[in-house]
Amino acid sequence: MLSVKIHPKKVSIQNPIIITGFQGTGLVGSIAIHYLIKKLNAKQIGYVDTNELPPIALLVDGEIQHPIRIFQCKKKGIILVGSELPIPQKLVYSIASAIVGWSKINKVKKIICIDGIGVPETTKLRDKPKVFAIINNEKLEKEVKKNTELLKNGVLLGVSAAILLESKEKKVKNVCYLSEAHSTVPDGYAAAAVIDKLNEILKLEVNTQPLIKEARKFEETLKNVIKKSREIPKSISDDGKIMYG
Repeated sequence: MLSVKIHPKKVSIQNPIIITGFQGTGLVGSIAIHYLIKKLNAKQIGYVDTNELPPIALLVDGEIQHPIRIFQCKKKGIILVGSELPIPQKLVYSIASAIVGWSKINKVKKIICIDGIGVPETTKLRDKPKVFAIINNEKLEKEVKKNTELLKNGVLLGVSAAILLESKEKKVKNVCYLSEAHSTVPDGYAAAAVIDKLNEILKLEVNTQPLIKEARKFEETLKNVIKKSREIPKSISDDGKIMYG
């Protein structure tokens, strides 16, 4: 039987805001949540446990960690939930349901999901990505529209989509912020853009310049790899196989 449990059942922050970040387009959610945890000096307080996750443990700074971890930043009144690993499709709704149910127990103000929305690969990585929002009820529209364009049409997949649906069903306020991102590479620019949006909304005061700098370095590395691959002389052997030399 599928079982999903969240430890601890109750958190010490009164009426927190939960921010979630899971693998999605451009790994925006995973990158952003990891960066927020680091820069906010958030402390791990728990994890999501299920008997259906692959038997994987993460090694972080010499310590074994659960794949889906929970952190808190008391100073900002936020709880951060996320994972660097892909969530199996059969577990998506169960994990989303558990997170939303847990948020109700802890009387959260709202859940904020971080994710990416795909853009053409021809879009320059250094261009500042645009951030959109999806809300799960009309009461949030006026609040969110003050600083973010609402996405009216489109398709959202994965854990963020399941959380939006579950939170709507269970009447928990939920906003998903999606940054334009490249789907084929980890997009640090997109992650920085959505963190900057959260800085604006939640006054997190997280400096994203180091993340943008890393994104620039990654872009240059990627360009060099592509350039070198194009410079490799190619010939075709008599048996039709491509030969590199």
